[in-house]
Amino acid sequence: MIIGDRSTLQVIDWQDGHDHLLVRKDSVHLEDALKKIKFMGYDHNKLQKGDYDSNFWEITPFPEPATYGSLFMAGTVSLSLLRRRQKARLGSSPS
Repeated sequence: MIIGDRSTLQVIDWQDGHDHLLVRKDSVHLEDALKKIKFMGYDHNKLQKGDYDSNFWEITPFPEPATYGSLFMAGTVSLSLLRRRQKARLGSSPS
C-alpha cells in the first residue's frame, strides 16, 4: 500500500480484537505512512505497532483521552454503587 504525500488513510468503525491492519516488517517509509493513518474515534497522534508474526506488524489505535475519562467515571460510579449496596446489606442483617 502506498499513501501519497497529500493523502491519508481513514479507518472508520474499527472494532478492537476483531479488525486487523497488518503491514510488512520490511516496508519502506513505514514511519511516514503511519503518520498518515487516522482511526476515526481514536487519538490521531498515537498508533501502536506490535508483532503479529515474523513478517508483519499489527497496527492498532489508542483510544482518545475522553474515552479514558468516560471509563474512569463509569468505574468510579460502579464502585460507589457497589459499596453503597454492601453497606446497606450489612446494616440490614440481623444481630
